[in-house]
Amino acid sequence: MENKKIKKNKLFIFEILVFIILIGVIFYETYFIFINNSSSSYEKNIKNNIKELNIINDEMGKYNLGQALNAKKLENLRESMPQYVEKLNNIKNNFDKMVPEEKYKSDHTNLMNGLEKNILIFRQAEAILKDPEGKDVNVAADNLKKYRDDCLNYYSKINSKKMKVSLSSNCINFINNTLNYANTMARITKDKEISLNQNIEFINNMDLIISKFSSIKIDFSPQLLDENKDLNNIISIASNKSDELYILKQDFSNISIPPKALETYKLLNEVIENYETYLQKFIDLKQNQDESISNPSSQFINNLYKDSNSLFNTVETNYNKFLKSYNEFKNSNL
Repeated sequence: MENKKIKKNKLFIFEILVFIILIGVIFYETYFIFINNSSSSYEKNIKNNIKELNIINDEMGKYNLGQALNAKKLENLRESMPQYVEKLNNIKNNFDKMVPEEKYKSDHTNLMNGLEKNILIFRQAEAILKDPEGKDVNVAADNLKKYRDDCLNYYSKINSKKMKVSLSSNCINFINNTLNYANTMARITKDKEISLNQNIEFINNMDLIISKFSSIKIDFSPQLLDENKDLNNIISIASNKSDELYILKQDFSNISIPPKALETYKLLNEVIENYETYLQKFIDLKQNQDESISNPSSQFINNLYKDSNSLFNTVETNYNKFLKSYNEFKNSNL
């Protein structure tokens, strides 16, 4: 009776052990299946997303034209950049949801860091293309270079062949061409700024010259027609105006001339020379030995009026021509 009880207990214990072993086998098989499935799922998902990432990076090559961006495709590029950024962000969101196993953790971290820089590359390129004449385009170019270098550094640290991602040669060329574009636009913007400052300085100086010239310029015709005319007084005024004109010419000669303003400058210079000739016509009367300045004949006055009036008309005609040219310059260069 006792032996039967012992045998029964042993059988019970054996059955329990068998049950425990079966549970263990099932657990481990289930665990490893889960692990393998998880690993397989991660590798599949990461592979698909990396493939899409590489395609996006490589696609930027279609906007290259040798060592420059294709000018004919710039507008299309500007419109497409937000879509590229959105696609990269979607890939990043997919990566964020993935849980890598231990052997992939380091590579996954480098992948995420590299992708963040990859996105910044596209965002910075978008900003440059959107506002190429912005004051901070040089800063934007420096940032783009840093993002490129950081991105390449992170991607190069990925060891797993299954997770290899890179900035393709097409993408690198696109980045470098965008940098060249930014640097070119920065130089153009700087040149425009310098040119604008030169134009402003020129216009300020010219406005001052014009104001002075207007106060110097005088037509002696009304005085010549006056019955109570005094030639000595006219000559004295002309002499004083000539002295003022001499000072004005010195100031005028010291003006810095922007290339586009050269013709306008020459026109005013011609006007000043015309007026100088006009004044000299009266100043030279001092040396006139044939006519009495104090009591000039009608014929003398008529000839003087005719000659001087012709000279002054030339001054006025050329002065109006200058003013037209000068106003056109101001309107188109400010």
